[in-house]
Amino acid sequence: MQLSGMRTIRTAIALLMLTLTTPAAVAQDISQIGKSDPLIITGAIGTRNTYYHSSAGNSFASPMSNQFFANMNVSFYGITMPFSFFYSNDNNDFNFPHFSFKVNPHYRNWQLMFGQSTMGFSPYVMNMPFNGVGVEYQGSKLRYGMFYGSLRNAVNDNPQDPEARQPQYKRMAWGMKLGYGTQRNYLDVYFLRAYDQLKSLSEGWRNTLSAQDNFVVGVRGSVALQKHLSLTANFATSVFSTDKTATKMTDDDVNMGGFDKVFDARYTSMSRYAGDVSLNLSLSGLNTSLFYRIIEPDYTSLGTYYMSNNYQSVGVSLGTALFKKISLTASFSAQEDNL
Repeated sequence: MQLSGMRTIRTAIALLMLTLTTPAAVAQDISQIGKSDPLIITGAIGTRNTYYHSSAGNSFASPMSNQFFANMNVSFYGITMPFSFFYSNDNNDFNFPHFSFKVNPHYRNWQLMFGQSTMGFSPYVMNMPFNGVGVEYQGSKLRYGMFYGSLRNAVNDNPQDPEARQPQYKRMAWGMKLGYGTQRNYLDVYFLRAYDQLKSLSEGWRNTLSAQDNFVVGVRGSVALQKHLSLTANFATSVFSTDKTATKMTDDDVNMGGFDKVFDARYTSMSRYAGDVSLNLSLSGLNTSLFYRIIEPDYTSLGTYYMSNNYQSVGVSLGTALFKKISLTASFSAQEDNL
Protein backbone atom coordinates (compact mmCIF):
# COMPACT_ATOMS: atom_id res chain seq x y z
CA MET A 1 0.00 0.00 0.00
CA GLN A 2 1.31 3.45 -0.93
CA LEU A 3 0.05 6.55 0.87
CA SER A 4 -0.48 9.90 -0.79
CA GLY A 5 2.61 12.08 -0.68
CA MET A 6 4.82 9.21 0.43
CA ARG A 7 7.17 7.24 -1.78
CA THR A 8 8.45 3.84 -0.74
CA ILE A 9 11.49 2.27 -2.39
CA ARG A 10 12.29 -1.39 -1.90
CA THR A 11 15.16 -3.33 -3.45
CA ALA A 12 15.62 -7.06 -3.05
CA ILE A 13 18.59 -9.12 -4.17
CA ALA A 14 18.46 -12.93 -4.15
CA LEU A 15 21.71 -14.82 -4.68
CA LEU A 16 22.75 -18.43 -5.23
CA MET A 17 20.11 -21.11 -5.34
CA LEU A 18 21.82 -24.44 -6.02
CA THR A 19 19.95 -27.73 -6.11
CA LEU A 20 22.14 -30.78 -6.06
CA THR A 21 19.46 -33.44 -6.62
CA THR A 22 15.76 -33.66 -5.88
CA PRO A 23 15.14 -37.12 -4.39
CA ALA A 24 14.20 -36.98 -0.71
CA ALA A 25 15.33 -39.50 1.87
CA VAL A 26 12.87 -39.91 4.73
CA ALA A 27 14.41 -42.78 6.70
CA GLN A 28 17.87 -44.11 7.32
CA ASP A 29 18.03 -47.93 7.35
CA ILE A 30 21.37 -49.25 8.60
CA SER A 31 20.30 -52.81 7.69
CA GLN A 32 20.99 -52.02 4.01
CA ILE A 33 24.76 -51.83 4.47
CA GLY A 34 26.54 -53.33 1.47
CA LYS A 35 23.43 -53.31 -0.74
CA SER A 36 23.77 -49.79 -2.12
CA ASP A 37 26.34 -47.49 -3.71
CA PRO A 38 29.22 -46.49 -1.38
CA LEU A 39 28.45 -42.76 -1.25
CA ILE A 40 25.33 -40.85 -2.33
CA ILE A 41 24.74 -37.17 -1.56
CA THR A 42 21.38 -35.54 -2.27
CA GLY A 43 19.77 -32.31 -1.14
CA ALA A 44 19.85 -28.59 -1.73
CA ILE A 45 21.79 -25.57 -0.53
CA GLY A 46 20.95 -21.92 -1.02
CA THR A 47 21.15 -18.39 0.26
CA ARG A 48 18.89 -15.37 0.13
CA ASN A 49 20.12 -11.83 0.73
CA THR A 50 17.67 -8.95 0.84
CA TYR A 51 18.29 -5.22 1.08
CA TYR A 52 15.36 -3.09 2.24
CA HIS A 53 14.97 0.66 2.34
CA SER A 54 11.87 2.74 2.87
CA SER A 55 11.55 6.48 2.41
CA ALA A 56 8.60 6.42 4.79
CA GLY A 57 10.88 6.78 7.81
CA ASN A 58 10.29 4.15 10.49
CA SER A 59 11.18 0.74 9.12
CA PHE A 60 9.72 -2.50 10.40
CA ALA A 61 12.14 -4.71 8.47
CA SER A 62 15.85 -5.29 8.68
CA PRO A 63 17.80 -3.10 6.22
CA MET A 64 19.94 -6.11 5.31
CA SER A 65 18.76 -9.66 5.94
CA ASN A 66 20.74 -12.78 5.12
CA GLN A 67 19.53 -16.35 5.08
CA PHE A 68 21.42 -19.53 4.38
CA PHE A 69 19.97 -23.04 4.31
CA ALA A 70 21.18 -26.51 3.55
CA ASN A 71 19.23 -29.75 3.32
CA MET A 72 21.39 -32.76 2.61
CA ASN A 73 21.13 -36.52 2.81
CA VAL A 74 24.49 -38.26 2.93
CA SER A 75 24.24 -42.01 2.33
CA PHE A 76 27.30 -44.17 3.00
CA TYR A 77 26.87 -47.89 2.28
CA GLY A 78 23.15 -47.66 3.02
CA ILE A 79 23.50 -45.58 6.20
CA THR A 80 21.66 -42.36 5.43
CA MET A 81 22.09 -39.27 7.57
CA PRO A 82 19.64 -36.41 6.88
CA PHE A 83 21.15 -33.05 7.70
CA SER A 84 19.51 -29.63 7.76
CA PHE A 85 20.94 -26.23 8.57
CA PHE A 86 19.31 -22.82 8.69
CA TYR A 87 20.76 -19.42 9.54
CA SER A 88 18.99 -16.06 9.47
CA ASN A 89 19.62 -12.64 10.95
CA ASP A 90 16.22 -11.34 9.83
CA ASN A 91 14.34 -10.40 12.99
CA ASN A 92 12.91 -7.34 14.69
CA ASP A 93 16.18 -6.37 16.39
CA PHE A 94 18.38 -6.89 13.28
CA ASN A 95 21.29 -8.08 15.43
CA PHE A 96 20.45 -11.53 16.78
CA PRO A 97 20.72 -14.45 14.35
CA HIS A 98 18.70 -17.63 14.38
CA PHE A 99 20.47 -20.96 13.96
CA SER A 100 19.14 -24.52 13.83
CA PHE A 101 20.65 -27.92 13.05
CA LYS A 102 19.39 -31.50 13.13
CA VAL A 103 20.33 -35.00 12.05
CA ASN A 104 18.04 -38.04 12.49
CA PRO A 105 19.61 -41.45 11.70
CA HIS A 106 17.22 -44.40 11.49
CA TYR A 107 17.70 -48.16 11.97
CA ARG A 108 14.78 -50.52 11.48
CA ASN A 109 12.15 -49.35 14.05
CA TRP A 110 14.57 -47.02 15.88
CA GLN A 111 15.24 -43.36 15.21
CA LEU A 112 17.86 -41.14 16.85
CA MET A 113 17.53 -37.37 17.08
CA PHE A 114 20.30 -34.80 17.35
CA GLY A 115 19.77 -31.05 17.23
CA GLN A 116 16.48 -29.24 16.63
CA SER A 117 13.91 -32.06 16.61
CA THR A 118 10.27 -32.80 17.35
CA MET A 119 8.62 -35.74 19.09
CA GLY A 120 4.92 -36.53 19.17
CA PHE A 121 3.34 -35.89 22.56
CA SER A 122 -0.15 -35.18 23.84
CA PRO A 123 -1.13 -31.57 22.95
CA TYR A 124 -1.77 -30.93 26.65
CA VAL A 125 1.82 -31.97 27.45
CA MET A 126 4.13 -30.74 24.67
CA ASN A 127 3.78 -29.30 21.17
CA MET A 128 7.12 -27.53 20.57
CA PRO A 129 10.53 -28.69 19.27
CA PHE A 130 13.52 -29.32 21.51
CA ASN A 131 17.22 -28.81 20.85
CA GLY A 132 19.08 -31.83 22.17
CA VAL A 133 19.10 -35.61 21.84
CA GLY A 134 16.30 -38.14 21.63
CA VAL A 135 15.40 -41.68 20.65
CA GLU A 136 12.16 -43.22 19.38
CA TYR A 137 11.03 -46.80 18.82
CA GLN A 138 7.96 -47.55 16.69
CA GLY A 139 6.91 -51.18 16.52
CA SER A 140 3.73 -52.78 15.24
CA LYS A 141 2.06 -52.22 18.62
CA LEU A 142 4.71 -51.09 21.11
CA ARG A 143 6.14 -47.54 20.91
CA TYR A 144 8.57 -45.67 23.09
CA GLY A 145 10.44 -42.37 23.09
CA MET A 146 12.53 -40.12 25.28
CA PHE A 147 14.49 -36.89 24.90
CA TYR A 148 16.61 -34.36 26.74
CA GLY A 149 17.41 -30.83 25.63
CA SER A 150 16.48 -27.17 25.74
CA LEU A 151 13.11 -25.70 24.79
CA ARG A 152 14.40 -22.15 24.46
CA ASN A 153 17.64 -20.19 24.84
CA ALA A 154 18.30 -17.46 27.36
CA VAL A 155 17.87 -13.80 26.45
CA ASN A 156 20.30 -12.06 28.76
CA ASP A 157 21.01 -8.56 27.49
CA ASN A 158 22.58 -5.90 29.69
CA PRO A 159 19.80 -4.69 32.06
CA GLN A 160 21.20 -1.16 31.77
CA ASP A 161 20.79 -1.13 27.98
CA PRO A 162 17.75 1.04 27.10
CA GLU A 163 17.12 -1.20 24.08
CA ALA A 164 17.49 -4.49 25.92
CA ARG A 165 15.23 -7.30 24.74
CA GLN A 166 12.62 -8.94 26.95
CA PRO A 167 14.67 -11.28 29.19
CA GLN A 168 14.03 -15.00 29.47
CA TYR A 169 15.71 -17.94 31.20
CA LYS A 170 17.16 -20.88 29.33
CA ARG A 171 14.52 -23.61 29.63
CA MET A 172 15.61 -27.24 29.85
CA ALA A 173 13.40 -30.33 29.64
CA TRP A 174 13.31 -34.08 29.51
CA GLY A 175 10.39 -36.21 28.44
CA MET A 176 9.28 -39.81 28.04
CA LYS A 177 6.39 -41.54 26.33
CA LEU A 178 5.26 -45.16 26.26
CA GLY A 179 2.40 -46.61 24.28
CA TYR A 180 0.87 -49.88 23.21
CA GLY A 181 -1.94 -50.83 20.89
CA THR A 182 -3.45 -50.46 17.44
CA GLN A 183 -5.08 -47.47 15.78
CA ARG A 184 -8.49 -48.12 17.42
CA ASN A 185 -7.37 -49.71 20.70
CA TYR A 186 -4.38 -48.11 22.37
CA LEU A 187 -3.04 -46.49 25.51
CA ASP A 188 -0.22 -43.89 25.64
CA VAL A 189 1.41 -42.34 28.71
CA TYR A 190 3.50 -39.14 28.63
CA PHE A 191 5.86 -37.45 31.09
CA LEU A 192 7.44 -34.01 30.80
CA ARG A 193 9.79 -32.27 33.22
CA ALA A 194 10.63 -28.66 32.22
CA TYR A 195 12.46 -26.02 34.24
CA ASP A 196 14.25 -22.69 33.88
CA GLN A 197 17.97 -22.46 34.66
CA LEU A 198 18.57 -19.75 37.25
CA LYS A 199 22.19 -19.08 36.32
CA SER A 200 21.29 -18.47 32.67
CA LEU A 201 20.11 -14.97 33.62
CA SER A 202 22.04 -12.21 35.37
CA GLU A 203 21.03 -11.18 38.88
CA GLY A 204 19.82 -7.85 37.56
CA TRP A 205 17.05 -9.65 35.68
CA ARG A 206 16.31 -12.28 38.34
CA ASN A 207 14.95 -9.61 40.68
CA THR A 208 12.17 -8.82 38.20
CA LEU A 209 11.62 -12.18 36.48
CA SER A 210 10.90 -15.46 38.28
CA ALA A 211 12.19 -18.81 37.06
CA GLN A 212 9.48 -21.44 36.51
CA ASP A 213 9.27 -25.17 37.09
CA ASN A 214 6.86 -27.78 35.75
CA PHE A 215 6.02 -31.49 35.73
CA VAL A 216 3.26 -32.88 33.51
CA VAL A 217 1.74 -36.36 33.23
CA GLY A 218 -0.57 -37.19 30.33
CA VAL A 219 -2.65 -40.23 29.35
CA ARG A 220 -4.33 -40.78 26.00
CA GLY A 221 -6.29 -43.83 24.90
CA SER A 222 -8.95 -45.26 22.66
CA VAL A 223 -11.22 -48.30 22.79
CA ALA A 224 -13.36 -49.74 20.02
CA LEU A 225 -16.87 -50.34 21.37
CA GLN A 226 -18.22 -51.81 18.15
CA LYS A 227 -17.14 -52.04 14.53
CA HIS A 228 -18.10 -48.42 13.81
CA LEU A 229 -18.10 -46.97 17.31
CA SER A 230 -15.13 -45.93 19.46
CA LEU A 231 -14.41 -43.91 22.59
CA THR A 232 -11.25 -41.77 22.90
CA ALA A 233 -9.96 -39.81 25.87
CA ASN A 234 -7.00 -37.49 26.45
CA PHE A 235 -6.14 -36.26 29.95
CA ALA A 236 -3.20 -34.46 31.55
CA THR A 237 -2.37 -33.06 34.98
CA SER A 238 0.28 -30.40 35.50
CA VAL A 239 2.11 -29.25 38.62
CA PHE A 240 3.52 -25.78 38.00
CA SER A 241 5.64 -23.42 40.10
CA THR A 242 5.60 -19.74 39.19
CA ASP A 243 8.80 -19.17 41.23
CA LYS A 244 11.26 -22.04 41.69
CA THR A 245 13.20 -20.10 44.32
CA ALA A 246 10.24 -20.07 46.74
CA THR A 247 10.29 -22.17 49.91
CA LYS A 248 9.83 -25.89 49.36
CA MET A 249 6.92 -27.79 50.85
CA THR A 250 7.63 -30.86 52.97
CA ASP A 251 5.71 -33.93 54.12
CA ASP A 252 4.87 -31.99 57.27
CA ASP A 253 3.00 -29.45 55.13
CA VAL A 254 1.30 -31.93 52.81
CA ASN A 255 1.59 -35.63 52.00
CA MET A 256 3.89 -35.69 48.95
CA GLY A 257 3.52 -39.43 48.39
CA GLY A 258 7.05 -39.70 46.92
CA PHE A 259 6.22 -37.04 44.31
CA ASP A 260 9.07 -34.86 45.61
CA LYS A 261 11.55 -37.28 43.99
CA VAL A 262 10.64 -35.76 40.59
CA PHE A 263 9.31 -32.28 41.35
CA ASP A 264 9.99 -29.83 44.20
CA ALA A 265 6.57 -28.60 45.32
CA ARG A 266 6.78 -25.04 46.65
CA TYR A 267 4.44 -22.48 48.11
CA THR A 268 4.14 -21.02 44.61
CA SER A 269 3.06 -24.36 43.12
CA MET A 270 -0.37 -25.22 41.75
CA SER A 271 -1.89 -28.39 40.34
CA ARG A 272 -4.30 -28.21 37.40
CA TYR A 273 -5.76 -30.64 34.87
CA ALA A 274 -7.04 -30.60 31.30
CA GLY A 275 -8.66 -33.18 29.10
CA ASP A 276 -11.23 -34.22 26.57
CA VAL A 277 -13.34 -37.24 25.71
CA SER A 278 -15.18 -38.06 22.49
CA LEU A 279 -17.58 -40.70 21.23
CA ASN A 280 -16.88 -41.41 17.56
CA LEU A 281 -19.12 -42.99 14.95
CA SER A 282 -17.64 -43.96 11.56
CA LEU A 283 -20.02 -45.06 8.82
CA SER A 284 -19.55 -45.31 5.09
CA GLY A 285 -18.62 -41.79 3.99
CA LEU A 286 -19.62 -40.14 7.30
CA ASN A 287 -17.67 -39.48 10.52
CA THR A 288 -19.42 -38.07 13.60
CA SER A 289 -17.99 -37.20 17.02
CA LEU A 290 -19.67 -36.05 20.21
CA PHE A 291 -17.04 -34.42 22.44
CA TYR A 292 -16.50 -32.74 25.78
CA ARG A 293 -13.41 -30.71 26.77
CA ILE A 294 -12.35 -28.98 29.98
CA ILE A 295 -9.20 -26.98 30.79
CA GLU A 296 -8.93 -25.70 34.34
CA PRO A 297 -8.05 -22.09 35.17
CA ASP A 298 -4.28 -21.44 35.04
CA TYR A 299 -3.50 -24.82 33.49
CA THR A 300 0.10 -24.50 32.29
CA SER A 301 2.60 -26.73 30.55
CA LEU A 302 6.04 -25.30 29.78
CA GLY A 303 6.16 -27.67 26.80
CA THR A 304 3.43 -25.74 24.95
CA TYR A 305 3.57 -22.33 23.30
CA TYR A 306 0.18 -21.16 24.51
CA MET A 307 -3.02 -22.81 25.63
CA SER A 308 -6.40 -21.23 26.32
CA ASN A 309 -7.68 -22.23 29.75
CA ASN A 310 -10.52 -21.64 32.20
CA TYR A 311 -13.29 -23.08 30.02
CA GLN A 312 -15.31 -26.17 29.22
CA SER A 313 -17.10 -27.02 26.00
CA VAL A 314 -19.39 -29.66 24.56
CA GLY A 315 -20.22 -30.19 20.93
CA VAL A 316 -20.54 -32.37 17.87
CA SER A 317 -18.46 -32.55 14.68
CA LEU A 318 -19.43 -34.00 11.31
CA GLY A 319 -17.27 -34.94 8.36
CA THR A 320 -17.89 -36.47 4.95
CA ALA A 321 -16.32 -36.76 1.49
CA LEU A 322 -17.94 -35.99 -1.85
CA PHE A 323 -16.80 -37.73 -5.03
CA LYS A 324 -13.72 -38.95 -3.08
CA LYS A 325 -12.07 -35.58 -3.74
CA ILE A 326 -13.97 -32.99 -1.70
CA SER A 327 -13.96 -33.09 2.10
CA LEU A 328 -16.63 -31.32 4.12
CA THR A 329 -16.41 -30.82 7.89
CA ALA A 330 -18.57 -28.94 10.36
CA SER A 331 -18.43 -28.44 14.12
CA PHE A 332 -21.08 -27.12 16.52
CA SER A 333 -20.23 -26.45 20.16
CA ALA A 334 -21.24 -24.51 23.26
CA GLN A 335 -18.60 -23.11 25.60
CA GLU A 336 -18.58 -21.81 29.15
CA ASP A 337 -15.64 -19.88 30.61
CA ASN A 338 -14.70 -18.37 33.99
CA LEU A 339 -14.91 -21.76 35.69
